[in-house]
Amino acid sequence: MTGIIAGNYGEAGAVDEFGPEYGLPTAISGHQNHYYWGPPTKHYENFVTIQFDEDTMRKYCESYRSVEHYDEYGMGEENGPIYLCMGTKIDLQKDWPKLKHWN
Repeated sequence: MTGIIAGNYGEAGAVDEFGPEYGLPTAISGHQNHYYWGPPTKHYENFVTIQFDEDTMRKYCESYRSVEHYDEYGMGEENGPIYLCMGTKIDLQKDWPKLKHWN
């Protein structure tokens, strides 16, 4: 199962607002108060990550790859790569506090 981790609450909110129409799961984020909504209710083996760097992918993913995305309408400083993290090295249900350190 694949989840979505957003690097900030704005991206998480956008996924939550527009994602259901496309069958996307609720976003997970450790940014600011979004962190206090708690860990995901499902166990995810893989994640689509928004606003994380390659060093983070190496640290928390068995393997990863950058995926193409359309960024014409995004903020310039936030148009970083979107990664598919395959085989996460942590279980966010058990290790929820570690999400705060993904950024």
